[in-house]
Amino acid sequence: MNRDDAPIPAAGNDTTAAEDDPRGHSSVCESPDRLALVLVWSKDEPWRIAETVLLADDPETTVWLGRGPSAPGGPQKGILGQQRPGRFTPGAAIASPAISRYQIAFRKVGATQVAQNEGKCPLFVNSHAVTGCEVKAGDLLQLGKQLLFLCCPRPQTLGGYDDGYPDFGFGGPDPFGLVGESWAVWQLRRRLASAATKPDHVIVSGSSGSGKELVSHAIHALSSRGSRRMVSRNAATLPESLIDAELFGNPRGYPNPGIPDRPGLIGEAHGSTLFLDELAELPESAQAHLLRVLDAGEYQRLGEAHVRVSDFRLIAATNRELALLKPDLLARLPLRIAVPDLHARREDIPLLVRHALRRMGERGDAAALALFPGRDPRGEPRVPLPWITGLLHHGFRTNVREIEMMIFQALEAPEVVAKWGGEPSEGPPPAAFKGPASAEAIKQCLDANNGSIERTWRALGLSSRFSLLRLIKKYGLEVRRRPAQGQGPGGLTQ
Repeated sequence: MNRDDAPIPAAGNDTTAAEDDPRGHSSVCESPDRLALVLVWSKDEPWRIAETVLLADDPETTVWLGRGPSAPGGPQKGILGQQRPGRFTPGAAIASPAISRYQIAFRKVGATQVAQNEGKCPLFVNSHAVTGCEVKAGDLLQLGKQLLFLCCPRPQTLGGYDDGYPDFGFGGPDPFGLVGESWAVWQLRRRLASAATKPDHVIVSGSSGSGKELVSHAIHALSSRGSRRMVSRNAATLPESLIDAELFGNPRGYPNPGIPDRPGLIGEAHGSTLFLDELAELPESAQAHLLRVLDAGEYQRLGEAHVRVSDFRLIAATNRELALLKPDLLARLPLRIAVPDLHARREDIPLLVRHALRRMGERGDAAALALFPGRDPRGEPRVPLPWITGLLHHGFRTNVREIEMMIFQALEAPEVVAKWGGEPSEGPPPAAFKGPASAEAIKQCLDANNGSIERTWRALGLSSRFSLLRLIKKYGLEVRRRPAQGQGPGGLTQ
């Protein structure tokens, strides 16, 4: 492929989405089977964060990352663009003048993706300066002080989702407030869109701050009940002595004179959705009282003998293990959606930071925005590279909620600002490529390094250049170089 306006061709057949099973789990035939580079910071084009370069899964294909478009007839350039379900929208070529036209070569050698820096801009992998190494999911690739990429597993094509899911701007919040372009978040959107079309009750699980309430509101809004107000309550706030009265209601004057008539949460949710957050905090006795109403919608208000019927749907959420719920209650919640933690979607962190700063600006939090005095070309706060690097290494406990909290902590504690403004914390050092010294491995590595003997023996983990020369002679291999093209990879010296 010699064009910058088309995606890297698929290595095999395109994946297609299948119907979800009755429990709401996906049977879609896609998997994150290849490595991608997700842009998480850019000095000159910060609005392009979350754009992706898919690396080739074909050992015969070298993908180059660099400035400008591919030259006609020249080596293949990776395409930086917006990956969305069912489509890939190519973006403009990298424009930074500090990046070489052919900066980094990526080549699949066996099961390993190998990166070789050929350009003028220094390459750091997990903050370690390298010229060539293996790269894997979770690695941070930094080009000088220009670009920062996170290596992420991605499928060639994101599986489709319900056509009824509303469209929204790339990188921004969807209509329900969910922010993210990661594979994990698009899988989540597909599952919740599927759950919205079904009548069954739902349990949404996930750790604190992961977005369970947003997911629950999205399911309700996309469902046939979405035109009605969703009734919401945190189950942990229900006093134990009043749980039944809160859930099922009571007539006026019962159990004591002066008590007002209350429809209860279940009666109030008739024709709509009842969202109970922290469901696992309900005592087991109260959980047992929900069984009949979840089966048939039948319930009795306290102090009444006749049976009422409520046509409601329950969406419950919990940050506890599902095994802590009564088994017979859990059996009545057949649609189960797990919300991924932030560590499973780290490439979304820069988008979440940008969203948090936008919200602060809308609220008039001038003090918080003063932490970022610079503005990018589109007028948004310019987040320093060390902040993003530090956040990508941070071990979040309360997920998305913690990002905004950390910004406020930086306001109150200047030493936090100094810590985040320092050098980025280092990740694990990258491994030098040490593939088998077979004829095919040597040929692939020579091609990836444009015939450079010096770079190839180091990349293969051999003892010296003479070891490589002996193997080349043994296997009868021919060392070829591509011709020089402008600032391209040709003409490199050994």
